[in-house]
Amino acid sequence: MPRFAAIDVGSNALRLRIVDVGSVGKEKGAQVTFQEVLSQRAAVRLGTEVFLTGSIPAAAIAQACDALRDFRRVMDTANVDAYRATATSAVREAKNGALLVERAHRETGIDLEMIEGIEEARLVRLAVTRRIDLDDRTALLIDVGGGSTEFTILERGEHACSLSLPLGSVRLLETYLKDVETVDAKRLHLLDESVDRGLAELR
Repeated sequence: MPRFAAIDVGSNALRLRIVDVGSVGKEKGAQVTFQEVLSQRAAVRLGTEVFLTGSIPAAAIAQACDALRDFRRVMDTANVDAYRATATSAVREAKNGALLVERAHRETGIDLEMIEGIEEARLVRLAVTRRIDLDDRTALLIDVGGGSTEFTILERGEHACSLSLPLGSVRLLETYLKDVETVDAKRLHLLDESVDRGLAELR
């Protein structure tokens, strides 16, 4: 039974998931199954300052490399056969995002791939449709991340369209609510306006 791992280097945290992949049923009609072996999260907020300054702080890069080094050790101990490591909004938008990718490879041996929002949407679609049968309906999938939000429409299980918008929890927090203890009406109004502008592309 092959053992695979996925690493998500997001704007709000780094995550590792290891699964065993099997199958149920006869060869032609076999259904792929996933058995979780391990799930791990590292609270490294790479999106801090990126959406304001355009760069990942040096301390956050170091913390991310520490987390990836630990993930590498865990994968080696678990005898993972193959993995995919992806970095999303904060890393792809940062001027020094390539530095994190280079250091991750040099210091941990992990090949980190910066992916676009549309690829994020595709991966979400694959994950959802493996779990939920949407063949008989029109469905809207929404993935709210730290730096971006992905929208996908399915028509009877078939992909109709996808869109990635620069709206995310960390991005909005850093832009409008950084170091704010109490959210007043003015800040809430600015936050609402920002979300409305971002969602205008959906109309």
